Amino acid sequence: MAFRCDDALLAAVAYVQNSKFVINSSTEATLILASGLVVRGVLWQTSKSEEDELDIYEAVFSNLYTKIFLLFL
Repeated sequence: MAFRCDDALLAAVAYVQNSKFVINSSTEATLILASGLVVRGVLWQTSKSEEDELDIYEAVFSNLYTKIFLLFL
């Protein structure tokens, strides 16, 4: 993250219940539903401009995938 977003701050450790981390056939990282499993990761706090840059890098606007927002407690 520091390479692309030098002002990003590590915000928290995160857990996504009932999910599994996979690399799909297109070599993209994603989460899929998986009852009873947990994905562990981290949340980063970024500025709006850094988020926009990441969206470009990740090709969000190509519609290959959908960007979603999740509430973490």
